[in-house]
Amino acid sequence: MNKEFEQAEATRSAKQRQEDIDQINQERAGIETSRIPKTGLLKAKHEERQREKEHKNRINSQLLSQAYQDAHDRTLRLLNDTEDLLYQALIQSKDDLFRIQTEHEKLLDKAITLPNGEKAFISEQGEVYNENGERLEIEDVQAIYASHPNAPSWEAFLASQEALIAANDKHDQLLIHEERLVELREELEDENNPPSMDRLESITQELRDVSAQISPKPDHDVALEVSHTQPVKVPDLSL
Repeated sequence: MNKEFEQAEATRSAKQRQEDIDQINQERAGIETSRIPKTGLLKAKHEERQREKEHKNRINSQLLSQAYQDAHDRTLRLLNDTEDLLYQALIQSKDDLFRIQTEHEKLLDKAITLPNGEKAFISEQGEVYNENGERLEIEDVQAIYASHPNAPSWEAFLASQEALIAANDKHDQLLIHEERLVELREELEDENNPPSMDRLESITQELRDVSAQISPKPDHDVALEVSHTQPVKVPDLSL
């Protein structure tokens, strides 16, 4: 009985020694094991590797956090700049719209007024149109023109109307940009759901596109101001 016990104990001890040797070899090779290191030196090295790993993770986390913060700050600065640019564009657009509306109203005041109160405009071809673009059948165009020598032409009216429509459209588009910038600011300042790095890049590109659209254009791109005080010469329609 004692002999069998001693043999079993010897086998267990040999197996344990082999496991210990295998673990030490793994530790020396830098292979992580689930068991506690057997030697003080290896244990110290194991703990040192753990500390280095944790330190590296902290550094990477800090670097990532700093990179994100820098990107977030840049995006916010770009948003602020775009808002300032939009504010100036809205002021200019409002002034332009008021000026063009005033000029258009003056043009209408100088237009031919028919007996029925309808505004009329004579084209360069001697045709008469109302404000809605409907051609009017007028028997004596020369007589009407003679009584309104300074009346704006049909072409001048069209140009003024197109300028007014364009000014309104431009102002409306700026208001749409304004609403969008409000949405982007709310997204950037949402602490509970901050945008990702990829989303910050997307927002940055969108802000650049908006800035390009609302930036002041060169003089040659400015909408043409319509002169409506010079009447058109009506061709002689008499036979």
